[in-house]
Amino acid sequence: MNANDLSLKKAVLVSLNVRLWNANKKDDAVSAEVATMKDLKDPSVARFWKSLMPDNDRLKRLNSLDAKVRKIHYANTFRWAHNGPRILPTANYDSYMAETNAVKAEWEPAVQAFMEEYEQAKLNAKHSLNTIWVDSDYPSQEVMAAKFGIDVLVIPMPLGVHFDADLPEGATDTLGQRVDTSMADSFRRANEDLWRRTYEVLTSVAETMADPMGAREATLAGLRKQLALLDRLNFTGDARLEKLRKSCEDRINAMSLSDWKRADGDKAAALKADLDAAGVSIPNPELKADERKAKVAQIADRMRLFMGSGCHAA
Repeated sequence: MNANDLSLKKAVLVSLNVRLWNANKKDDAVSAEVATMKDLKDPSVARFWKSLMPDNDRLKRLNSLDAKVRKIHYANTFRWAHNGPRILPTANYDSYMAETNAVKAEWEPAVQAFMEEYEQAKLNAKHSLNTIWVDSDYPSQEVMAAKFGIDVLVIPMPLGVHFDADLPEGATDTLGQRVDTSMADSFRRANEDLWRRTYEVLTSVAETMADPMGAREATLAGLRKQLALLDRLNFTGDARLEKLRKSCEDRINAMSLSDWKRADGDKAAALKADLDAAGVSIPNPELKADERKAKVAQIADRMRLFMGSGCHAA
């Protein structure tokens, strides 16, 4: 795989920064009291943390949105060379931005609702914390408002040929080559991750087929959404993976809910055949948890065999 061929057209780097007030603080005074009370030789082993706003529904809502947008971010991207920016396939850009912007649209009103009740929330916390309440633990309205935000930054992929710096002779070329090598490694890892995700989705399909009568329209819609996402994530153009994904997607798109529930029907049989060919068998719903776990491990082994060299795109 040539990093130069892919980076400019097929993927970008995206960073997600969520600012959220951490309503917890270590109370040194109480920690010292506990250490003295328990006659601890090393006071550092006893650290007391207090929740500054216990059971605050507005803050819980913001924490929920934080988790939601991070889940979107990781589901739609791949790890890059290090923790921080992640690889976002350009085919998935519109969907990614739409989903993150939808959360941001919920975020702003949630922050406003929290700020409108901030002073009352402080009074409620004072009542709950009693003697361990400390007013200075709580920022002013202005400072607190600045502690919340969701920012998305998109930047182009780095290319070795664009690496230009005032460095000793030869160092620029060497570092540029390292950039390209690092990008190629990142693309390889991303493709391996995509294979793993594909088999996770196929396993979900198989597990749903194990209990066809329990399926709902939302179940099928969820599987179709996952398969469509895999298509947008395949920025390396892995043909073997796409053939596997597309076959499963076509089968499911051709099935109505009644087709799905009719487990012995021709359409269900065709889908099962595709899954079997990929090494994903329909699990027995009567299996115990540990047996099902072992089954998943077997599927992972088959995935590695099926991948072969498929994780290294040409």
